[in-house]
Amino acid sequence: MWIYVLWDYFKYLIRGLPKPPDRDFHFLRPNMLVFDVGANLGNYANLFRQRGARVIAIEPQPFCYRFLNLRFLFIPLVRIIPSGAGSKPGTIAMTTSTAHTLSSMNPEWIKKVNESNRFQGSQAKWNKTINVPVITLDSLIKKYGKPDYIKIDVEGFEAEVLQGLSQSVATVSFEYTLPELKADCIHCIERLQSLGNYKFKSIVSDSDVLITAQELKEEIEVLCKNENLHNGDIFAFIEL
Repeated sequence: MWIYVLWDYFKYLIRGLPKPPDRDFHFLRPNMLVFDVGANLGNYANLFRQRGARVIAIEPQPFCYRFLNLRFLFIPLVRIIPSGAGSKPGTIAMTTSTAHTLSSMNPEWIKKVNESNRFQGSQAKWNKTINVPVITLDSLIKKYGKPDYIKIDVEGFEAEVLQGLSQSVATVSFEYTLPELKADCIHCIERLQSLGNYKFKSIVSDSDVLITAQELKEEIEVLCKNENLHNGDIFAFIEL
């Protein structure tokens, strides 16, 4: 395992990794605390720490968290937690993919994206199941403090992650997969509504004007009526 990690890390040192667009993270300020749930190889964690944020990077895949340990070895702003996140602590089966960005703890997500041929061009295969530890967002808050922002990108397990949160956080984002996981997306919205008075960024326009949960659900209905596949991140901001 370490040989492959070191080889990929060497390639990273030579070529670098893709830098995600930072336009969605205008709200981040120095010394803010961020939980990066589903950190993968740390592209977003790196962006967050470049903005001066303190990052708790949660990643259950052994290859990825070993890579993270190397990447952020001398960067104290980033702490690596080798675990997944869910509704309760314990252990859960994770199906790993030949494309590590597509590994998932939700078998239904894998089934549905295969049925829709969402990733047919990638030639990715889910070929192995491993048991990984799972913690809750509440337990992370108890240990590290309440974050200013939680990013959740866990390939269809977002609803379970949010079930492990029992208090509002200033900003939360979670990945959506439409139309395959429409019900899960709605559940995430309603879960956040149960925790606080959230407004949301539109997923069909670039407007900076936040919309209500009901308006966001209407956008989701419209997207699910066409024949296209959609995915991205929904941003929720607490209204004080």
